[in-house]
Amino acid sequence: HFLHIQESEDANHTHHVRIQFAEEITFLNKGAVTRALDEISEGSHVVIDGSKSYFIDSDVREIIDAFLVSAKARNIEAEYLPPVEGATVSHISRSHRAA
Repeated sequence: HFLHIQESEDANHTHHVRIQFAEEITFLNKGAVTRALDEISEGSHVVIDGSKSYFIDSDVREIIDAFLVSAKARNIEAEYLPPVEGATVSHISRSHRAA
């Protein structure tokens, strides 16, 4: 699988979501990544973890960046963990965080 989603709830009833990307995320994964991010409920805390990825397609990067920008309006605390050093990823900031 190209992404793994873990969900939990803490003692304060905050919904936590961790999306772990595989080593390669291509444009073929674009729809599924969009759906996964669209399904995150308001008030959640989400970590998008690309730290084990070596390639993330630029189309998917745009989806991630758009989500990080829109998350605040949806009352979602979002954190992005970038790919490994030297990965092939166009234009993804090494420290993009929206809260």
